[in-house]
Amino acid sequence: MRTNNYEVLNEFSDVIRSIYPRFFSLTDGRLSSPVQAAYLHYILDHDGCSQHDITNMRFNSPATVSEVLSYLEKQGLIVRERSEADRRKVCLHLSDSGRDLTMRLREQYYTFFQTCMTDFSEEEQNELFRLLEKFVSNCPPFSKEM
Repeated sequence: MRTNNYEVLNEFSDVIRSIYPRFFSLTDGRLSSPVQAAYLHYILDHDGCSQHDITNMRFNSPATVSEVLSYLEKQGLIVRERSEADRRKVCLHLSDSGRDLTMRLREQYYTFFQTCMTDFSEEEQNELFRLLEKFVSNCPPFSKEM
């Protein structure tokens, strides 16, 4: 039995960190960080979003977002297109291979978490997601001071 909440949080953090190396084996070396995968998932869910949108949604600096997007573009996973409505805006889309890879990652991710929640009732699963949503909404942006 765990003696304190810190131990539970630490173990949970270890589980989350451990899944990424497993999932990256599905990418043929094209992804190496959770941030790259997170951007692909965001673009899948927000097709046509801008680099600015990602900067506002994630806890990364504009320079980091630019660097990660350039890497994903070089890997052939995303494409950038000028908006027809506003030529100043560059829209981000997944390429066909980016969509396929992101869907494979998402499927493996959900399968992993479904396995972890095997003994949870539907009510417990709903409560977990409700609490996680609350947790995420309370997370402050990361800063160098933290």
